[in-house]
Amino acid sequence: GSRTGSYFSPSIFSFRERIQVGGKWISKKDFAARAKEIFSILPRISGDPPTFFEVMTAMALEHFARENVDYAVLEAGLGGRYDATNAVEPVLSVITSIGLEHTEVLGGTTAKIAREKAGILRAGKPVVCAVKDKAARDELKKIAKRLGSPFFFADKKQISPANLRASGSFQRANAACAAKAAALLRVKPAVIRRALSSFTMPARWQKMSSKPSVTIDCAHNPPAAKAIQSDLARDFAFRSRSPRILLFSAMKDKDYEQVLALLARHFDFIVLCRPPFARTAKIKDLRKAASLTSKNTFVIQNPDSALAKSKSLAGKRGRVLVCGSMYLLQFLFGEREFRITG
Repeated sequence: GSRTGSYFSPSIFSFRERIQVGGKWISKKDFAARAKEIFSILPRISGDPPTFFEVMTAMALEHFARENVDYAVLEAGLGGRYDATNAVEPVLSVITSIGLEHTEVLGGTTAKIAREKAGILRAGKPVVCAVKDKAARDELKKIAKRLGSPFFFADKKQISPANLRASGSFQRANAACAAKAAALLRVKPAVIRRALSSFTMPARWQKMSSKPSVTIDCAHNPPAAKAIQSDLARDFAFRSRSPRILLFSAMKDKDYEQVLALLARHFDFIVLCRPPFARTAKIKDLRKAASLTSKNTFVIQNPDSALAKSKSLAGKRGRVLVCGSMYLLQFLFGEREFRITG
């Protein structure tokens, strides 16, 4: 019953995917218009030039204002305290999980990272949390108490898998957060139940094709690789004459060695590739990390050719998982013009 906007990053299938109203991507015409408006302002800004993410955030907020949305869901980019999305005043804040990532910026412990994430909290405004790590959760509780912000823990046990359409067992905790946040905004329980039973999330354990089965997932760090373990055990269990292939690449600033260690045991073959982005890990480094798993590994630089090889290895009965980097998914499955901008 509300007009809603959402701002997520990075994008997978289209640049326009980042800015949505009512679940629909911003049109090409509106995207161009918002970009023109924001870029016309940039020459008048003194001091440090805005980052790409700050420009995109400004475009999203301008679009939401023009579309008269009642609520906007903004995903923080890095941390929270100094993030561009933190320029807004939230009616409530949601922190789904906390892991050791971007430690050079956010801090080397989960408690320190929690303090950065807690920058999105506001005095007297509710905070919904599904953080499992005790040190991080305790830190969030302490900060919420100091701010007088009601604290709500969303447990995945509150969501029955039978009532959730979204693929991936890890979505139960996210759904619990969404359900609690919606309830705090006085959305009726029947509407929440209907939403959870119909909602799907692109690129999160999404099946793209069959014969062979090709699944894609955004897992790109150790916490995400741990989160999909039960899904791997279910969908990539050993079956005779049904090969399991992992198509993998990673950004050089990610802990891809540990990610491969967590994933490799579920697969018979690993195919490594390198999308043409500056941040992509070098093939020789990926090969070295993969060699630690003692798996049958193929190295094919071009992602399109690597996907073709993965399907060939799988045959009609096999199964392929593509993960390790959102940028790999972008290159293989994104819009052609989006892919060229990479």
